Amino acid sequence: MTRNGKRPGIPILVRHGFRAVQAISPALAAGAAERLFFTPPRRGDTPETEAFLATGERFILPVGQRTVMGWRWGSGPVVYLAHGWGGRGGRLGAFAPPLLAAGCAVVTWDAPGHGASDRGLSSMPDFARTLTAVVASQGPAHAIVAHSMGASAATLAASLGVATDRFVFLAPAANPPAFATAFGRALGARPEVMDRARVRSERRIRFSWAGLDVPQMAERMSAPLLVVHDRGDLVVAFADGERIAAAWPGARLVETEGLGHGGVVRDARVVAEVVDFVTAGMPRPVPVGAGRRAQVGGTTGAGLGAVELDRYLFQRELRWA
Repeated sequence: MTRNGKRPGIPILVRHGFRAVQAISPALAAGAAERLFFTPPRRGDTPETEAFLATGERFILPVGQRTVMGWRWGSGPVVYLAHGWGGRGGRLGAFAPPLLAAGCAVVTWDAPGHGASDRGLSSMPDFARTLTAVVASQGPAHAIVAHSMGASAATLAASLGVATDRFVFLAPAANPPAFATAFGRALGARPEVMDRARVRSERRIRFSWAGLDVPQMAERMSAPLLVVHDRGDLVVAFADGERIAAAWPGARLVETEGLGHGGVVRDARVVAEVVDFVTAGMPRPVPVGAGRRAQVGGTTGAGLGAVELDRYLFQRELRWA
């Protein structure tokens, strides 16, 4: 789902095959275009992502006809970390250590079609329904920190009743269905074929594409919002973050340079800005004593404290000290 100056990476054999099908049967081509557009890319995990998720207390949650894998750390006000298209919950792991140290619980998950959750097609409404189910399972949200299409889906979930004290959107997409235009061009799909694909998908996801415009939904929001977006983002245009922040009453926009689309979830300055915003007004946590650990779960129940988790994830040279 790339748009801002980059063409979606569609293999040449897929494009040739699609055009052959399109010439014979526009209906079959529309079905193929829908499946291709709504199938998330499968990317391998980094060692840091795997290490972060391994420290969490796992939970499995039914969402519709599929199951979703999630992870939880700590106790206190719950901060939900929502990944974007083609990502997984561990991508936002940089936020966990300072949030745990501030006395928050942290929850993340893999959306349908992503990571350890059941495979298949996915969409912005699927992301939103999953967020709704996770919050219902894990408790009221103090904050939702979301990246890319995860932010779009968080807005949709909020419009459907999910409540939180604060939102943070990192490189949010203003209108994910609009990515279909660049996708259709790259695939070589005729406009009428993409129109058929849209109608097919609207029946399946039970939403019209016109109803998934984030700035329109943003006008009705009241919870505080922090938007962080990089001016050089080649995946989701900086203008998307600007539009959302302008439409959301009282929202604050933070501009970055040189981080791109993925860097905003890892940069230390962004992490500090987000944690300050999320924890503003919260009481200071009681320091963990020398003989205690801030529980973060894991299959053994031992877990890692916030300090130990920070050491494991981000101080590689000390990892085996």
